[in-house]
Amino acid sequence: MYTVTNGPCTRLNSTNAVLKAFLLAYNNHQDLVLSPDDMWFIVCLQYAKYVNDHAEQLRSLFVEHSEGKKVLCVMEPAFLSDENDCTLDDWKQLRIKTGKLKTYCIGDNGKDDFGAYIDGILPIFDQFIET
Repeated sequence: MYTVTNGPCTRLNSTNAVLKAFLLAYNNHQDLVLSPDDMWFIVCLQYAKYVNDHAEQLRSLFVEHSEGKKVLCVMEPAFLSDENDCTLDDWKQLRIKTGKLKTYCIGDNGKDDFGAYIDGILPIFDQFIET
């Protein structure tokens, strides 16, 4: 996925934009500021790939019909950005929402590849919350 060179920077052989952002900040000795929204977006991208890869197995978790396709719409309360972005409560809410995604996995109690991803990322979110 990536290679380390003897030159002035580390190079990346990936199209992953998040990984590229980390590497750009690292190579240029710049700060990288992450918000709960950034992290939620990353989790959602992974979950979208997981759902796409396991669509038929997950069908019963999302819809009642057994054949064909229907448009699904998820309604969330409006989010208005203000100067209080990235509060501790935002990080706690991110952890709660991410943990709940395990209920939408195909393995028992979220014990599959996406469940393992969630198990790996929750301690990272805990570190954000603690600091």
